[in-house]
Amino acid sequence: MLMLFLVPAYIILAIFIMSQTIIRVKKYKIIVLPSVFIILILIPTWDYILGKQVFDGYCEKKAGLHIYEDIEKVDSIYVEGTPPYFFLDYKYKFVEGKEDDKYYKYYFDDDTSLYCMQELDGWNKDGKCIVKIEIKEPVSIYKISSTNIVEPVTKIINVYERKSPVLYEMQTNRKMAEIFDYHWDVGWFTSMVSASRPGHTSCKHTFDDYDSLISKTTINDFNIYMSAAKSVANRTIKIKDEK
Repeated sequence: MLMLFLVPAYIILAIFIMSQTIIRVKKYKIIVLPSVFIILILIPTWDYILGKQVFDGYCEKKAGLHIYEDIEKVDSIYVEGTPPYFFLDYKYKFVEGKEDDKYYKYYFDDDTSLYCMQELDGWNKDGKCIVKIEIKEPVSIYKISSTNIVEPVTKIINVYERKSPVLYEMQTNRKMAEIFDYHWDVGWFTSMVSASRPGHTSCKHTFDDYDSLISKTTINDFNIYMSAAKSVANRTIKIKDEK
């Protein structure tokens, strides 16, 4: 409803300003009239024009998978920011994670096991269930953090950098690889006048990069079993305050 009022109101205001400028300005009309017209156009669209340039630049130069060191194949992985059992879909022998300051190991076992997680019946397949057992400490070589860290790339326009997931070497916490994506709020006026477009957009769907990164760590070829493993809704988003 606000859109139905603001857009016509601004158009009417712009027409009024232009008409008053034509009537009242006696000198230098050839300069003043185009200048006023350009200003009236830029007031609702400047953030879109500037944002598009910044967003496209980051998408072209930085978005995607960045690998910093050689990655070896492993049969397990430690997971942060996402329920660890999601990563069993990637054919790891087992995955590890932390919950309530305790470490746990997750793996598929016969569905007759006393340790089957009953709340995850929907994940059972081929007579197997997900088992969760407490462990003293993780043994995985790599840690993957699927917590989205979203930070503004500039204070002027709403373009954000998102890093997720990030792969670390467990013992040293050395960063091995990460995936960059960028999000852009397309501008207040553009969002309002175009009901068919979302209020934000991103460079790309990073699912292919996600699979590419995981495939470099897992020994077995994998086929995604549950779409939940790749659902953005299952990842935590944290936006750092601008400083």
